[in-house]
Amino acid sequence: SVEPSVAPSNSPSAAPTFGSGGSVNPPYFPSAEPEPSASPSVTPEPSGSPRPVAYDFKDIDEHWAKKEIIALANEGIVKGVTTSEFAPEQSVTRAEFAALIARALKLDAADLVNDFSDVQSGDWYAADVAAIKQSGIMIGDESGNFRPNDEITREEMAKVLVNAYQIKTGETITGAGDASGFNDSGSISGWAKEYVDAAVSLNLLSGYEDNTIRPQDITTRAQAAMVIYRLLYL
Repeated sequence: SVEPSVAPSNSPSAAPTFGSGGSVNPPYFPSAEPEPSASPSVTPEPSGSPRPVAYDFKDIDEHWAKKEIIALANEGIVKGVTTSEFAPEQSVTRAEFAALIARALKLDAADLVNDFSDVQSGDWYAADVAAIKQSGIMIGDESGNFRPNDEITREEMAKVLVNAYQIKTGETITGAGDASGFNDSGSISGWAKEYVDAAVSLNLLSGYEDNTIRPQDITTRAQAAMVIYRLLYL
């Protein structure tokens, strides 16, 4: 299916209750050197507690996602925009979220060829996008584009998360109307409803204090960190 792009909307002013989860920002998700194998693979879920805090992002001292951001930074999955700033409310692009998932699941892009017309071999995210497509977690549109610079919405993120969860666990997951209780559930796109339902049922995605899920809102860096943390550790 095609993940449609939507017009950006403002980031939520209130912190989501999940105490959880635009421009391309290579320092946040720099591409990694590929591992030497021929096809994408997933390594086992990390065991034990995350390593001790080694980062000191000044802008997340009182943030609801501080623990998760620091844990993923220690694992090398996320980085700050500077050595002292994480920019938790900055938006996330499709390329950035693809890189997050590829790093989190340790997908191997060795020997893969990127065939998206809008992703060049020299792009920092090229290897991650190739691996993410090979795994089936994210796909392009009908025109053969990945739209790497488009900001990713919360409902698009839900689809990616559910696909990644199924790759990670080998399970087939379906929701059962788990998002129907949100006040704005009617604003979930038809193509995304099953994924939002499943993401909510798996506790990968939660709503806000006003009982909304805000499917069309653009995903923030803090939200992305939270949902990736949940994908790995919960």
